[in-house]
Formats: sequence, C-alpha cells, structure tokens
Amino acid sequence: MEEGMNNNINMNNNENDKSNNTGIIIIIVIFAILIAIGILSYYLYFQFMNRLDFGSDSNNTQPNKTVVVPAKTDIDKWYEETKNQTVVTVIGTTWCPHCQEYKPVITRLSNEKGFNLYFFEIDTLSEEQEKTVTTTFNLENYEGAVPYTFIVKNGKFISDTVGFSTEE
Repeated sequence: MEEGMNNNINMNNNENDKSNNTGIIIIIVIFAILIAIGILSYYLYFQFMNRLDFGSDSNNTQPNKTVVVPAKTDIDKWYEETKNQTVVTVIGTTWCPHCQEYKPVITRLSNEKGFNLYFFEIDTLSEEQEKTVTTTFNLENYEGAVPYTFIVKNGKFISDTVGFSTEE
C-alpha cells in the first residue's frame, strides 16, 4: 500500500514539473516574440529612411522648409508642392505624445537631408482640410493611427510608415 501512495506522489510531482516547464516555455516564447517585434520595427524604420532619396530632385530648387501651421493656404501650398517636388508629410495630433516627440526628430532630419516637410496636426484641421490631406493620395496604411508619415515625389505616392522611432 505504501508503494502505491509513493507512486501517486511521484506522478503528481511529475505533473507539477511539466506544468512549471510549460509556464517557463510560454514566457520564453512571449519574450522571443517581443524581441522579434522590436527588431522588425527597427529594421522597417531604417528601410523607410533608406528609401528617402531627396538629393536627385532637379525640380526642388527651394530650400527645405517645415510647415506646421494648418492654414488653408498651407494645405493648398502643400498640394501644389506635391505635384513637382519631394514632400514628406506627417499626420499627427496635438494631444499625441509620440507625435510631439516625433516633430523635432523629423524636422531635424528634414534640415539635414534637405527635404520639404509638412506636419499636419489633424485635430486642428477643418473637415475639408483633413479630407484633402488624407484622400489626395492612396495612403496605403493610413487608418487614423498617428503619427503617420508618407512621402510623395512628383505627384506620386512613394512610401509610408505608421508610428514613431527615434533617430538612433
């Protein structure tokens, strides 16, 4: 009888060891997935930045500029510039902390690389202005998430990205 009880105790210990191992394996898998997502985000950011080719714009004779003011004339000016220049456009909001962190980073890149940048805070635009910015081009990944950055060169949509990464 004592042997039967010992076998039951050993079987219970084996089951507990298996469930503990399963928990550890699940934690390791989740950790690996998070690391993979981080690496993928880092890779995609640099792929996006490497696709920026602003130096070859022969039509771009104006110095680069950053426009943040959402006046009607700025929307019209943005629209005209996208027809024959390379323009990076960011859609953000005034209340989004990532957008506010991103603004100086993308502005600094604009100054360093010499591209035209428009930063539209969508919550300050009229419905008509918002529609102009969001529907003029076929924005592949725009679903309302901010910051949303897209590139137009000579009237053609080139690339886009959702989210924010630091310069590093």
